[in-house]
Amino acid sequence: MIRLALALPLTMLTGPAMAHGTLPGGGGFYSGALHPVVALDHLLAVLALGLLSGRLQTRLPVAGFVAGLIAGLAWAQPLPWGPVVILLLTLALGGVLAADMRLRARVLAGLALLLGAVLGTETDTGAAGLAATTGTIVAASLILLNAMALAGVLRAPPRGIVLRVAGSWLVAIACLMLALRLGGTA
Repeated sequence: MIRLALALPLTMLTGPAMAHGTLPGGGGFYSGALHPVVALDHLLAVLALGLLSGRLQTRLPVAGFVAGLIAGLAWAQPLPWGPVVILLLTLALGGVLAADMRLRARVLAGLALLLGAVLGTETDTGAAGLAATTGTIVAASLILLNAMALAGVLRAPPRGIVLRVAGSWLVAIACLMLALRLGGTA
């Protein structure tokens, strides 16, 4: 009873919970740059695209992804099915990576364009404006390029299995997140 009496005033001192809060003292650019890292579904999707692009040794998806991301950020209207599309694309890209399948560069660029556009619509830069938008584009592009570089190093035959394992983990995590989202708990 004493613990409850002590805990009750502490709960009244807390602020509102926010899913994608701003970085304290960070400003718009840093808040935008933090978003692709904090939003797990966005991070997984960009990693899947980067690892697959790096394994296939194609840079065409980078241009498609950035163009789609800019278009989605400019649209700035969340889509009701956006989070599900992000997880389905992660599932597909991770599955291709895990199965060690080949995709044409144009097909992958089209998927990258779609992924970038949906990620952009699901990123609320709101009042932070151009600085947060720029931060989001820079951070997402750096994640993509670093994943591509890592995949380029790991694609050699003895280490190539690492990419397949990463793809299977991406599939597993995307399936779990999709099940939670469609089950109504996420």
